[in-house]
Amino acid sequence: MKDKKILLYAGTTEGRKLASYLGRRGVRLHVCVATAYGESLLPEEKNITVTHDRMDSGQMGEFMRVFEPDYVIDATHPYAKEVTKNLKSACEVMQVPYLRLVRGSEETKESICVENMDEAIKYLEKTEGNILVTTGSKELESYTRLTDYESRVYARVLSIGQVAVNCEELGFSGRHLICMQGPFSTEMNRAMLKEYDIAYMVTKESGLAGGYPQKCQAALEAGVKMVVIGSKFVFVCRWFGYIPVKIRTYVSWWILPGFFILITCLFHLQASILMMLLMSGSVFLFRLIMELCSDNNLFRLLSSRKK
Repeated sequence: MKDKKILLYAGTTEGRKLASYLGRRGVRLHVCVATAYGESLLPEEKNITVTHDRMDSGQMGEFMRVFEPDYVIDATHPYAKEVTKNLKSACEVMQVPYLRLVRGSEETKESICVENMDEAIKYLEKTEGNILVTTGSKELESYTRLTDYESRVYARVLSIGQVAVNCEELGFSGRHLICMQGPFSTEMNRAMLKEYDIAYMVTKESGLAGGYPQKCQAALEAGVKMVVIGSKFVFVCRWFGYIPVKIRTYVSWWILPGFFILITCLFHLQASILMMLLMSGSVFLFRLIMELCSDNNLFRLLSSRKK
């Protein structure tokens, strides 16, 4: 293995551990990270070189041409999909073997997923340490149910006068009220986590537009556990803009249609297949309309995606 050259793109704890492992075994290794802070976390070994430049696919390919690695290992964060896409493309062009280091779900200790705010509060009540809330001011009142919330919770909200007033009325003021406009970079998130000695960051799975990957990376680098609200979703087809829908809701849409299909198959009612399709389609449409009219409806979710 020592005669091999490896190019490692690291953005996770696993990537740093792999770099350390290969470095101790004398493997010639070059590690690419996104930030200077990420570089500072890597082990110092004679056989390891490091850069912290962001690269597109073409720059990655050019670097491979110069370094001539035997293997390229992608240990970037699961949400850094653009980096993974560019890296795969560059490896295909340069004909370099591509390996992906994937974290198993049982190893994801950096985050906990809850379905709603009540579950988040119940979980946080059993913990110790400071909490950074990034779920917005509208749900801030829920956090007042936490013991010692005035000393534990730091709220990051929009820099709007009335929002600040409302937050102060709930007991959030001074250092515990951070009024800023997002989304925020990884560096900014990490600085806040360090400045306020945060142990838990509460967020919603808001995607790229909401800066969710940057929150994940910052929490990883700062050793902060994430509490992700509303992540138990499946994603509906592109007709609905890939909006998230609760799994139990999605399943309920198909219970009766599935029942009609099963009856048709069991009794070999081929002559009634058209009726079966019409009935199951009608039931599905009825369930969809009911969901659109409910409090937590698809229309609201779709509208928020368009914004």
